[in-house]
Amino acid sequence: MSGPALRDIGSHHAIHEAAWLEAEEMTDELRACLNDAEPGRFLAVARVLLEQWETRTLRHALAEEEPGGLYVSIAARGPEQAEKVAALRRHHEILHRMVGWIRELTGEPGTELVVCGAFETLLQLSAWHNADEERVLCEQASLGEVSQ
Repeated sequence: MSGPALRDIGSHHAIHEAAWLEAEEMTDELRACLNDAEPGRFLAVARVLLEQWETRTLRHALAEEEPGGLYVSIAARGPEQAEKVAALRRHHEILHRMVGWIRELTGEPGTELVVCGAFETLLQLSAWHNADEERVLCEQASLGEVSQ
């Protein structure tokens, strides 16, 4: 079952914000590595950034989707809410696939620009997802499902 922080809009937003800002900062560092004379530094930063996405954002996504968790309770409210949850789950799937693709590319010679661009895309996708999800949470708060 999802923890209480996922059912509190303020706490949930704080989780999103912290993970996103951390990923943004590390992506900025990765971008700076493109001009470094040390290619090993780019690879090291990319690997840490991958770990950050996996342990912060993707683990958070799994917690939202777990049986008896937040998404299940929202989807149970009816077909319209189930549709919204299905869209949020699709977002999660895209994020998972992007991270997997980046993992495959990372370390391959000549892929630095693509890897950096993919991390930048992850940031944008995550921002859109977070906004959509928080909108759904606000709707649920008006129904008493989550707290504000």
